[in-house]
Amino acid sequence: SAGTKFAIATDAGNFWRIIYGNRVGYVYKSGTKNEFSNSDNYIEATSNGPVYDIRSGDYKKVAELEKGQVYRRIGQSGNYHILRLGDFRGFVHTSHTVLGNKSKITNEKENEENINDKIVITKKTPVYDNTSGSFVKFGSLTEGVIFRIVSNGNHYAKIIFGDRIGFVNKKNFNVYGTEYTKYDISLNEAVNIQMTAGPQTDKKYDTYVSKNYIKDGKVTATTLNVRGGPGSSYWIVGQLSKGTSVDIIDEKNGWYQIDFKKRWVNASPEDVRYYLDPNNFINDEKQKFQFLDLARSSDVTASVLNNYLRGKGSLAGQGQAFIDASRVNGVNDIYLVSHAVLETGNGSSTLAQGVEYKGVTVYNMFGIGAYDSCPIECGVKRAYDEGWTTPYKAIVGGAKFIGDGYINNGQNTLYKMRWDPQAMDDNNRFGKQYATDIGWASKQVYTMYNLYQEIGSYNLYLDVPDYK
Repeated sequence: SAGTKFAIATDAGNFWRIIYGNRVGYVYKSGTKNEFSNSDNYIEATSNGPVYDIRSGDYKKVAELEKGQVYRRIGQSGNYHILRLGDFRGFVHTSHTVLGNKSKITNEKENEENINDKIVITKKTPVYDNTSGSFVKFGSLTEGVIFRIVSNGNHYAKIIFGDRIGFVNKKNFNVYGTEYTKYDISLNEAVNIQMTAGPQTDKKYDTYVSKNYIKDGKVTATTLNVRGGPGSSYWIVGQLSKGTSVDIIDEKNGWYQIDFKKRWVNASPEDVRYYLDPNNFINDEKQKFQFLDLARSSDVTASVLNNYLRGKGSLAGQGQAFIDASRVNGVNDIYLVSHAVLETGNGSSTLAQGVEYKGVTVYNMFGIGAYDSCPIECGVKRAYDEGWTTPYKAIVGGAKFIGDGYINNGQNTLYKMRWDPQAMDDNNRFGKQYATDIGWASKQVYTMYNLYQEIGSYNLYLDVPDYK
């Protein structure tokens, strides 16, 4: 009769299997109402119930359950179940659920953890289970939701939804903090421009010279082009001068394959194209730091920076200085920390510890004005001239010189510092480039990435080139 309470033994499809009067019985689920205890870990949706985010103090709808699907809950607050959604808690009213059976879940979260990347849902999007090999919807996310993810693939992002692993289609979200700068040149055009800039690599190629200009193992031409293949249509890897001895490896169609011993050589068009193409790096957890907008703050707090700087000489306790330097000079705070840590040897260098000059102790955290031939005196003089009489002043003042060279002149990412796509777009030729090594930007990301991981809590703002 109405109001009767009984314990559920097992879930039996449309029925609850119960023990009643020492006998096994079955009752329709539709005629019952669940009471949940703290020990109940799984719930089943009886409708596409709304899920709310209450971090702002208001109930904001962020998702929907899928009728018939089961979820693991992490707690209960009054008449609401608490579910794990990405890196926050979602709340769904108990009236939309009954007790769930764990055996119905095939994609329960195990060792998966969120990374720092987030996505922004651009329209209501299904969340799919793919453990069967087919996409089965088990929930949805609401337009406008910012959601931390487990990983980002070529077509789908992996997320945690109700302690289940789900996938959302890339067509329905943007990467949070990522902007795309469009350029009115194609990638092929960019490659052709860069090939005129003498792009370099330390990659070892198979190299060839014309047999006609080799006699007795020596070069007879005044200058002999070394090619990346057995023919004059291949790119020039380098050159050899008259009289240079060569080690011949093989012969092909009138061309000798030789051992070209130079470490740095002209890169092939294919390799230039690889490093120019943002699509080869944007989905890589480390390599996407090539596109980190160095003109924007990471939004890190001073306490987080101070935790990282603890024990790093005169840099210790200067977290707020780096944040202020970032805001005043428009340079990413993590980049400034990375630069200063490397420049000062973790805050232990002579310039970082302070040097007395004309009766005043001055500091130089970025080596501004110091040169290989004048590493201390010139750096000290520059610090004195600039008035850097405290570590704080040296950090905030020195950051201006870091920004003025490239970052505040539009080359605000490692990628732009290397390739300067705006110059290619504007002038149809290469512009100011920080390095000739085609892999320079790719090689620079590791210090930045490692520092971000040590800091642990941050937002990434990426500026990615979009060639036509």
